[in-house]
Amino acid sequence: MTVSGASPKLELHLGDNQEVLSRFEDGSFDFIYVDRPFNTGKAPEH
Repeated sequence: MTVSGASPKLELHLGDNQEVLSRFEDGSFDFIYVDRPFNTGKAPEH
């Protein structure tokens, strides 16, 4: 939802997911996208 005259805030954080996310309080996000590393040569675990 965008309030009239306001722009959505976008921040990008680069680093280890667990380390970066541990810096934030619960409920700090409306949306989060976490992308696993590619080209590691390892099979993905589900």
